[in-house]
Amino acid sequence: MDRFVVRSVDFLQKYSAVVVVTKAIIFTFLYCVIGSLPFVYEQGLSWNEAVYFMCVTMSTVGYGDFSPTTPALRLFTILWIFVAIVGVFPLLTNAIVLFTEGLNKRGRTLIEMIIKPTFIDVDGDGVKDFKKMETYAATFYAKNMMPATMLWLALQIICAGGFHAIEGAKGLPGADGWGYGSAFYHCLVTATTVGYGDLSIATDSGRIWACFHILFSVAMLASLSRRLAICARSGRKSGARWSVSTIRWTPNSLTR
Repeated sequence: MDRFVVRSVDFLQKYSAVVVVTKAIIFTFLYCVIGSLPFVYEQGLSWNEAVYFMCVTMSTVGYGDFSPTTPALRLFTILWIFVAIVGVFPLLTNAIVLFTEGLNKRGRTLIEMIIKPTFIDVDGDGVKDFKKMETYAATFYAKNMMPATMLWLALQIICAGGFHAIEGAKGLPGADGWGYGSAFYHCLVTATTVGYGDLSIATDSGRIWACFHILFSVAMLASLSRRLAICARSGRKSGARWSVSTIRWTPNSLTR
C-alpha cells in the first residue's frame, strides 16, 4: 500500500511537471505567432524579426531596434505587453524553475558538504536533532542562492560565446565584429532586462539565438528574485523557531 502511494505521488508530480512545461511551450508559441502577425503583414517585418520582437517585448527588455510604427500597432503592442506580463511569462518562469530546480538542489547538497550544518540538542535527551540556524546571513544566503545564481551566470557565459561566434564575424552589416567582452556585456544587460540597445543584432541567426537567451535568462532572473524572497521569509521563520527552541522549558514555565 505504501509503495502504491509513493508511486502515485511520484506519477502525479511528473504529470504536473509535464503539464506546466507543455502549457508554457504552447502559450509562448501562440503569443509569438499571434503577436507577430500584424507586424509581418502590416509593418512588413520578416517572421524572424517579428518573433524576435515578440520575445524582446514579452521579456520587457526593449532594445529599441524594432518598434511599432503606426498608432494601431502601438495600441496592440501595449495590450500585448500586459498579456505577456500577466499571462504568458509567469508560465514560462514556472517551467524554467522546474528545469533548474534539480540542479539547484544538487548545488545546495554540494555546498552542505563543504559548509556542514550544525545540529544541537535542545531537549536534553542527548540526541542532536535540531538544525542550528545559520549565524551569519552571508552563509545562509550563499547556501540557498549561490547554485541558482551560478547557473544563471553560466548561461550568460555560454550565450556570450554564441553571440561572439555569430555576430563577431568581421564585415557583417551592423555587427561591428563583436568581441567576447562586448557579447558578455550584451548578455548581462539583456538578462537583467535593462536592454540599452547599443549593440545591434544584425543577423537572423543572432536573433534566433537571442530569443533563446532572452526567454531563459529573464525567466531565470525572475525565479532568482522569487527564491530571494523565499529565503528572506525562511530566514525570519528560522529565527523565530531558533528563539523558541533555545528556551529551556520547565514545569514552572509551562504553568506561568
